[in-house]
Amino acid sequence: MSFEGRVRQARDLIAHELRAINTGPLLGGLAAACLIVGLGARRRPAAPEGLLVLLIFAGLTIALGTAFIFDDPATDSISSTPTSLLERRFLRMALTGFPIAAVWGALLVFLRLWQGPGAAFGLPTLAFAAMLMFVLAAAAYGARVVADGLGGLIAGPALLVFVGLSRILPPRFHFFDARSGAGYSVSLRLSIVIGICAVALLWASLDPGRVNHLRSRVRQR
Repeated sequence: MSFEGRVRQARDLIAHELRAINTGPLLGGLAAACLIVGLGARRRPAAPEGLLVLLIFAGLTIALGTAFIFDDPATDSISSTPTSLLERRFLRMALTGFPIAAVWGALLVFLRLWQGPGAAFGLPTLAFAAMLMFVLAAAAYGARVVADGLGGLIAGPALLVFVGLSRILPPRFHFFDARSGAGYSVSLRLSIVIGICAVALLWASLDPGRVNHLRSRVRQR
């Protein structure tokens, strides 16, 4: 295929994915996060613990809205296209990543101006990335087992369940907790969660034929 043909194919693919992405829940999650931070900013200055909880709730709402970006009832009908499922999902993540990063960055800038230079946002941002990666991995897997490929029906509740369990289990199982001082490295735990979810997302985004081929090779070995 010529370079012009590849550019035209990429342009058509981007246009199709932009139309297919379920933007309603995502926009709702972004708006809810802004509302949560705006309401929380009524009290100034906030304690570090309160600021952390504010960011975690804001990140949770964005992650819940992101759970539906892979939903596409037409997945089966376009499975025979030259573009792989992994490429289409990566494109959706790239397209939705821009508004998510812009809103999260704006929230951090707002809180920095509101709270002052002493506020630390590294761990909350890492926890937010862990929630995003988990919900994307769950959505990619859910698209395989739910009718019409609606993986968001599994990803959203799964995230809520794991966040709830992490509040009652021992500290080492606080998967999305950004609080330090529990006798272990919070950044390391969150990085491990992100890494595991990234591998699960990659596996769940392989085309079914390629997955079956990999499984057969593993069984042969």
